[in-house]
Amino acid sequence: MFEGHQTDSIMRVQQEAMLSDPDPRIKAYLWNNLSKPESASKISLYDYNMMLRVFFQPFIHYHYELVLPYLELFFECAPTIVLKLDRMRARSFLAGVCPAIRGELSDKARLQKMLDEVTDDDHPLREHSFYLDFLKDQINYIETLVRVREASNK
Repeated sequence: MFEGHQTDSIMRVQQEAMLSDPDPRIKAYLWNNLSKPESASKISLYDYNMMLRVFFQPFIHYHYELVLPYLELFFECAPTIVLKLDRMRARSFLAGVCPAIRGELSDKARLQKMLDEVTDDDHPLREHSFYLDFLKDQINYIETLVRVREASNK
C-alpha cells in the first residue's frame, strides 16, 4: 500500500507499529533507550515521546505483565533521568512510566521516600522543582485512588 511512498510520516507510523508489538525483547529495547541518559539524549524528542507512548500506554490494560518489571525500575532510574536529561525528556519519562497509576500504597511510600531524600538544601535534585512537584502530585494521586477504592468497597 505504501510502496514507493516512504515519507517521514509513513516511516514513523511503521516504526510505532513495530515498536508496539507485545514482545518482551522490544520492551527491553525500549526501556534501555528510554531509561539510560546516554541513549535517551540521542533520540529526538518526538521519537522519545513516541517510544514512551508505545512502551507503556497500550500495555497497562492488555499486557500488564510485560511492563510490570519496568515499573519497579522506575524508582531506581528516575532521579538519574532528572539529573542527566533535559527537562522535557525528564518530564516525559516521569509522566510516562511512573507506577502511581496502580494506586498502590507501596508505590506511595517509595515516592514519599524519594521526595524525603531531596529535602536537603544542597541535594542536586532540589533545584528541579518540576521533579518535586511531580512526586507530590503522584503521592496525592495515589491517596485519591485509595480513597475512591475504599469508598466504592463500602
